[in-house]
Amino acid sequence: MLKTELASVDLEIRSLKAERERILGDIARVQGRLENVPRVEQELLSLTRDYDNIKNSYESLLDKRLNARLYENLEKSQQGESFTIIERALPPTSPYGPNKLLVLGLGLIAGGLMGLLAALLRERSDHTYPDVESLQQAFPGLPVLATIPVFQSARSASRTRRR
Repeated sequence: MLKTELASVDLEIRSLKAERERILGDIARVQGRLENVPRVEQELLSLTRDYDNIKNSYESLLDKRLNARLYENLEKSQQGESFTIIERALPPTSPYGPNKLLVLGLGLIAGGLMGLLAALLRERSDHTYPDVESLQQAFPGLPVLATIPVFQSARSASRTRRR
């Protein structure tokens, strides 16, 4: 009985060793396939890219062929039409462009009016009294207590003297 148990255990050990070897072989095959996955993936990406490029080229060629046929049909339909020159083009006798004297005159008038308008606005916005008499006329009956003289910088004083 011990021999039979020993034989059965020995048989079980052999079968487990064989199964282990088979599993190790399966693992090696799976690892080999896993190592090939990046290469196969790169090949797939390359093939997909090439396919897309070829497909785009094909569609472009189909469009060009369609356009060529359309132009060919258009030329055939317009074959009888031709253009003839009835009269030669002549250069203009006077230049086509703005009237310089009119523009100059309008510019001078507009500049003068703008200068007058600027002077008027400056005068209207100046709320100071240049002298004591104008202050007394603006406020009759009130005495003038003091006046503030106009201060001139050295630069403005030299300009005034030059005039």
